[in-house]
Amino acid sequence: TLFPYTTLFRSEPNQGLDISNETAGKVKAIKFESGQLVKSGDLLLNLDASVEEANLKASQGRMPATKANLDRMRSLYAKGTVSKGNLDDAEADYLQLAGQIESLQATIDRMYIRAPFSGQVGIRNVYLGQYLQAGTNIVRLEDTSVMKIRFTIPQTEISKLKIGQTLHIFVDAYPQRPFKGTIAAIEPIVKQLSGVVEVQAAIPNAEGQLRSGMYAKV
Repeated sequence: TLFPYTTLFRSEPNQGLDISNETAGKVKAIKFESGQLVKSGDLLLNLDASVEEANLKASQGRMPATKANLDRMRSLYAKGTVSKGNLDDAEADYLQLAGQIESLQATIDRMYIRAPFSGQVGIRNVYLGQYLQAGTNIVRLEDTSVMKIRFTIPQTEISKLKIGQTLHIFVDAYPQRPFKGTIAAIEPIVKQLSGVVEVQAAIPNAEGQLRSGMYAKV
């Protein structure tokens, strides 16, 4: 063993974040259970968007007539029977309506909250019918298929490490079991005050035994 560390380092997920809402609103439906495995793009929760959807439908209903008027003005302007101002007004009406439709659709999309990546959700923090302020913590989502460990080594030992090199970690939950991983990244700089180099290791976690925040010996 090149580097028998006794210092404890905390494990990190491959990806992890607290799912929150960008727009305030009332919870209309919850599409996940606490602890569930989800896939990227899965709908987790949607807020009540009935008003926005009604406004979108009304705006979309006006689009055919607005587009037809623009086409008619273009034809008449080409024949010289209407002024450039009339054409500009028709184009402005069309662009304004198209922008309104795009804005409403974006607002509605933000009210349907989806998983940004595949992983496991934790314990949900919201309830059906609850009014959520923007930025409410709905649930934690983590991809723990591969765990990451950051640790440091003295700069004098850097020549003994390389990307892809095998290592093992030990955690208190499974004290007799080594978890095998590899060195995934080595910082290109040395910390000036301490003279150490930061290293990141990747530990496959297909069985899900390792959890974020566990202290590990490298």
